[in-house]
Amino acid sequence: MKRLFDLIGTLLLLLVLSLPLLVLAALQCIRLGRPLFFRQIRAGKDGRAFSILKFRTMREGAGSDAERLTPWGQFLRSTSLDELPELWNVLKGEMSLVGPRPLPTAYLERYSPEQARRHEVRPGITGWAQVNGRNGLSWERQFELDLWYVEHRSFLLDLKILALTVLTVLRRDNIAEEGQATRSEFLGSHDQDRSVHKPTSDLSPPMPDRQAIEALILESVRLLAEDFELDALKSPTTDTALYGEGGALDSMALVNLIADVEDAVEAKFGASIALADEQAMSARKSPYRSVASLTDAVIERMPS
Repeated sequence: MKRLFDLIGTLLLLLVLSLPLLVLAALQCIRLGRPLFFRQIRAGKDGRAFSILKFRTMREGAGSDAERLTPWGQFLRSTSLDELPELWNVLKGEMSLVGPRPLPTAYLERYSPEQARRHEVRPGITGWAQVNGRNGLSWERQFELDLWYVEHRSFLLDLKILALTVLTVLRRDNIAEEGQATRSEFLGSHDQDRSVHKPTSDLSPPMPDRQAIEALILESVRLLAEDFELDALKSPTTDTALYGEGGALDSMALVNLIADVEDAVEAKFGASIALADEQAMSARKSPYRSVASLTDAVIERMPS
């Protein structure tokens, strides 16, 4: 029922918004240039990785979010127009119109077991947390509201959230966290000072098993190959197992995989992104976290 509602609702929205979307894309091209879209690997239902699609709101290159966020990008964020391309993710079945917002895959290992339950449903373009405080909420409060939605979700609740979303967008409330251009990173719960917090074994959920880590890394690489048409990444080398017979991470296999990403980008765009050293080091320390760091670094440094 929910999936059918998502499909019908998305198709109707695309029909109604097709002309405005074309105008918006043209303005985006004039104001920010190419690429028009921002892509990032996010965690979906059951923690599966997918590539979210949004209108880009920041300049390319180095600098903080505040430095790179443009007036045009601020307008897109304040009106939530930057979220409209996510309708494509809904059509593909990766997202729903209503559900907890999709967050980076790096957060998966930082959730408490209760917080991780937000992944029992498809992530949404809007959600219960978004109409009850949006980015003005603490991470803990947002996850509480996400869990409430998971436990009380219904067709009528979804209709209520969609109606409240219209009011929230018109009021332009809580677009960004106070004192931030967008929102601060979630580093885990139970900490007073997020800038120095490091999850410990007694506070963090257990790491996923090695097969799950390997599958997520390879899925992230597959998404990169698909999104950026990196034909060289579709070779059998990307199917190589990342773990040895003893069950330990094979660092050399991961380094080779990172090198494959570099070679594929260079073959496609004629430019090097120099990932191997820092990403290999990050991967050795935490192969699970490397899923986000590797793919995000590729997208950040992708030649425009």
